[in-house]
Amino acid sequence: VGMFFRYLPVGEIAFRATLVSVLFGTLTAMFVYIVARQLCRSFVAALFTALTFVILHSQWWHSTMAENYAASGFFTAYALYLW
Repeated sequence: VGMFFRYLPVGEIAFRATLVSVLFGTLTAMFVYIVARQLCRSFVAALFTALTFVILHSQWWHSTMAENYAASGFFTAYALYLW
């Protein structure tokens, strides 16, 4: 995924690498919402869970730095969804 973002004609390479983390952080929040929706069967509870997850300091921090932490969180949330 990072190689795809490498060829985007916007910003510097560090900015594009951060965009990859932002993408994975967003996908992680989406899958947390989906899992919470399936478990709770309530729109409000699932939305509250996802929003609480998004504003966590570690999730916010890892989604705004060019590292693999957000991708790891995404794959963990996706595995939870598949389970």
